[in-house]
Amino acid sequence: MRDRRYSRYRRDEVFEVIAQQHELLPIDVVPDTATENSVNIRRYQDIHEKDRIHQQVAHGDCSALPPVEKALVAGRSSRWYDHSLNISYYQHGITCIIAATHDSCVTVPVYALDTRQWYEPLRMRTDLGHLDPDKDSEGVFTHMRKTPYGHRMLMGALICDRSFAEARLATLPSSTQARIRAKVERMKTHRRSGRPIRLDIPKGYKQSM
Repeated sequence: MRDRRYSRYRRDEVFEVIAQQHELLPIDVVPDTATENSVNIRRYQDIHEKDRIHQQVAHGDCSALPPVEKALVAGRSSRWYDHSLNISYYQHGITCIIAATHDSCVTVPVYALDTRQWYEPLRMRTDLGHLDPDKDSEGVFTHMRKTPYGHRMLMGALICDRSFAEARLATLPSSTQARIRAKVERMKTHRRSGRPIRLDIPKGYKQSM
């Protein structure tokens, strides 16, 4: 996944990378399971674990294979909240995310193509600065927070009730705090308006008009 402006990361490009480079990624794609927004996979910690387990399977030990999971495929991991997949009563079956970039804090593992690594649940990237103000001595995230990328990172961490996100929020003007808190509460409990994300339409299927 080549570097580009944040707003230009696209889901279809993620599917393209999965299709063309799956042997180099720490996943196995289950054939014929791709939908418009998801795909079933087996997840490995890294490519070395994948190679080791494949060798075990080649010698007849299939018990080492990890379970099959349904992955959300998205341009950015914050789509988890855009599609209200965090709402507990939404029984979608998604257990991980494969995204072009990890720009949030979520309760499922995320594989980011721009950094080529898994982020375990609640883990956030820190190469763009620390959201925790106590670790942001040079003010890197202070500037990042004003961008769409930084804002989504803060929102995700607040939705997940991370204490360092509350500490960051406390540094903002009271009016900004109130506006963000109201939005966070809505995103915690209310599904977004419009149709829910479709996870059952096969990839490439064209509905008749």
